[in-house]
Amino acid sequence: MTLAPGWLNAASRVVPFRYTVDAVRQAFLRHYANGTVAIGAAVTLTLTLAAVCILAGTHLVQRARI
Repeated sequence: MTLAPGWLNAASRVVPFRYTVDAVRQAFLRHYANGTVAIGAAVTLTLTLAAVCILAGTHLVQRARI
């Protein structure tokens, strides 16, 4: 994103998968101590937990209707 226009770089910061991709890229380069890996892991875990909670909630609501 360093070569992208400023508006595109700003817009990409809203997309949470950017942080996951940045973390994986830094992990492959063995740069674990710069904080990018921790931020990417936290965002990925948060998204996973949110998805699990939404699926579980949907299942419980559907089951309660019957």
